[in-house]
Amino acid sequence: MRGTINILPVEYMESRRMIKKALYGFLMRTVVRARTPEGLAGFIDFYARVEKRMSFDWRSIELMVHPGATSPHGLYEEVLLQKDWLSHLPFPARLGTYFDL
Repeated sequence: MRGTINILPVEYMESRRMIKKALYGFLMRTVVRARTPEGLAGFIDFYARVEKRMSFDWRSIELMVHPGATSPHGLYEEVLLQKDWLSHLPFPARLGTYFDL
């Protein structure tokens, strides 16, 4: 089950909103028993956190991408995806699917 976007640029992290999102994720995993990643982010926001060397407190993260998008945002995402971003993460990571949850 897709969670709610909870990995945001630092300038948008309102504590009350983050608490609501954390509670929603906890309820989805414990009460509903849905299999869902702990974190969800647009790739550009995720990459910005990596570049700023910010911490990541999630064991599993879903990255939202929009391949082929022709907007300036989509074109920038495409450039970032072409980089060797996976090997530059500050934590061990592997790509997976929902079947891995």
